[in-house]
Amino acid sequence: PDRVAQVIVSENDDHQQQNPAPPIANANKEAWDDVIMKLKALILASFDMRVGQYEEDIREKDAQRALPGWNFCTFFVLKEGLARGFESVGLLDDALAGYEELDVELDSILASKDDSRVTDSFLPYTQEVKDVYDAAHEADVEPKLWGADNKPISSTRKNFRELIMANNVSVLDFKTYVLARKLNVLLRMSRGTGDEEDLLPLASLSLLASSEIPNLARMVRGDLKHIRSTSEGDDDDIVAENIVASWMFSAAQQILMDTETTYLAQAAPLESSFSTTLKEKQSVYPKRQSSLSSPTSSRNEPNEAQILFERLKGRSAADDAAKVKSGKDALAVERANLVLLQRRIMASVFDRFGYSIGWDAARSKSGQFTSVALDNEDESEAETAATSTETLQPSGPVNAVGICNQTLLDAVESKQRAQDAYESLTSQALDLFYVSGQEKSFERVLADLAVLKYQAGDYAGAVTYFSKIIPVYTQLDRKSTRLNSSHGYIS
Repeated sequence: PDRVAQVIVSENDDHQQQNPAPPIANANKEAWDDVIMKLKALILASFDMRVGQYEEDIREKDAQRALPGWNFCTFFVLKEGLARGFESVGLLDDALAGYEELDVELDSILASKDDSRVTDSFLPYTQEVKDVYDAAHEADVEPKLWGADNKPISSTRKNFRELIMANNVSVLDFKTYVLARKLNVLLRMSRGTGDEEDLLPLASLSLLASSEIPNLARMVRGDLKHIRSTSEGDDDDIVAENIVASWMFSAAQQILMDTETTYLAQAAPLESSFSTTLKEKQSVYPKRQSSLSSPTSSRNEPNEAQILFERLKGRSAADDAAKVKSGKDALAVERANLVLLQRRIMASVFDRFGYSIGWDAARSKSGQFTSVALDNEDESEAETAATSTETLQPSGPVNAVGICNQTLLDAVESKQRAQDAYESLTSQALDLFYVSGQEKSFERVLADLAVLKYQAGDYAGAVTYFSKIIPVYTQLDRKSTRLNSSHGYIS
């Protein structure tokens, strides 16, 4: 067997200090390289033996699934140990696959929980959710209960492994822990080996969160429903919905913070950027190439062949970008979807205050568009000032109770703050869709922003945005009319 000997030279050896031995660079380097290689081989051999033992134990436990007394929590801890082992040595793809398998296993157990053979008993509700609900009725909920210091999706907020081993865990905690472990692996994958950041894992993380956050929110709502059913004389649906909205908003906020990267740092699009994005749709009708045009205009017109070449070149570049979607584009799209999720949650909170915003307000009788004189700036400023001091009037006395996210609490203080918060989220989504090159989504959010500018009293800004977006929808309407006419739908 190989042995390692360590030779220590005393610092008090004057002769050694006065006459040091000449270093043998090549010999020392080869010796150390040999030692490092042997250590690596021994570590990998030990890890391989441990993985083999884990896999054998997992196969044994899985074969006992149909036997009475089989417990999923024990099986989960065993299989998670294998995934954590892969994660510890940097095999992140294998670790992520292990957590994906565990998630599927958990869903199958939850789907068959009515089966008499299943002996796993999860808690009927999450204690943390009950504490929040009880504190909300006592007006003791901290505004930053869920935030940067206390993330709603975290694998370290509780000792989950100990709770799982003791069968003292709720379904919400179980699913949250599995999701948190997958998010941690994806975050590690995004760091890569060098200084550059890999954006595709961050995009996958955002996509995963967008699909899982609503599912977990339904579990939060289910826990609150069970808590309300066991509380005597307590059936407060508004408080429960505010808690669910706060949890969802905070979870989306957490993912946006975790996936923030300098690669997406870009200023809001300028008017020139809007013109570039919508340049092919600014005119409903094609430009007329008249033979009677003046000589001056003919000289200023660009060459038709050059126009065709530029258009074909741009189309080719767009096709290539569609085939190979970069990590930046994918991440920008998924982050924009998270921002839109936050916006929908905020709109639902406003709705419980009897306040509609955006297209919902435009569709209502009080939100009809009217003619406005753009040169009457004093009237516009007075209307804006009146809106800024007007508070939201809740339909009940406890509409704000249960809101435990600081951003939502600030947004419901007044109509002006509500408009500012909603418009801020819309602008963030617009910037992200602009970065990703998602033209249709960009146009849709741009129309939302135009309506918000109008409702906020910024009529000049609304005219600017409407002037960019109206030709787009007009062209779409004309295309739809021609299509229906070609199929015989219009006589």
